[in-house]
Order: sequence, then structure tokens, then C-alpha cells
Amino acid sequence: MRKVRRFVIQEHTEGGCVHWDLMLEGGESLSEGNGARESFLETYRVGVPPDKLGLDVNSAQKIFDHSSKFLNYEGSVKGGTGSVTIAERGTYQLLEEGADYRRVMLQGQKLKGCYCLNHIEGNRWRIRKF
Repeated sequence: MRKVRRFVIQEHTEGGCVHWDLMLEGGESLSEGNGARESFLETYRVGVPPDKLGLDVNSAQKIFDHSSKFLNYEGSVKGGTGSVTIAERGTYQLLEEGADYRRVMLQGQKLKGCYCLNHIEGNRWRIRKF
């Protein structure tokens, strides 16, 4: 049986520009300083809102992992880089993964179905529904 994990898509607004951050709950990593283990969110920046994600092949940019506190966070972002609101949330199952791809089954409020993230190069990825 595959482990069910959580995901969230945050709408990130900064200076009149908008993008969306797709965050997939990952395993555990060591927290800096105290050696405690905490879960993290593997994060991809996408240029379309959840209701358009996967309708076509969409580009995504892998950015730094976020703390799991962002599964429920809404408000201003540290460093004056705008504000975030939750646009979508739910659970997912990791169906398959390799060095350059992830296949997930999303069960959200809007997004339902299988999605594939394919690595292109560097921090560039593609996401599509299949």
C-alpha cells in the first residue's frame, strides 16, 4: 500500500505578479541546529492556477524545499516577498519516481487524477496530467 501524503498549492502574490507554488509533502529531513527530524515540502513554482494545471503541458521550476508549516499557512512571506493564500489542498500518493520524474495521484478539492512531473534540466520541470 502506498503512503498517503498531503499537498498544497499556494497562490503567491508579489508586487502585482502572481505565481503558484505546488508543495508535495516529502519524507523527513534533519532540522538545522537541534538534530530533530521534520517533514518537508518539495516545492515547484508554476505559472497557472490549479484549475488549469495539467490541461496542457505546464512548465514548473523546482525551488527550495519548504517547511511543512506551509501546508496550512496563509499570510505575508518573510523578507517582504509578498503574501500567500491557499488555492488548493488535498492528499496524494507517490505512484512512481526516478531521478528525473515523479508520478503522483492527486486527490484535492479541484485537482483529481494522475500527474507526472518530468525533469528537463537544471531546476526546470514539466507537469502534465495523464
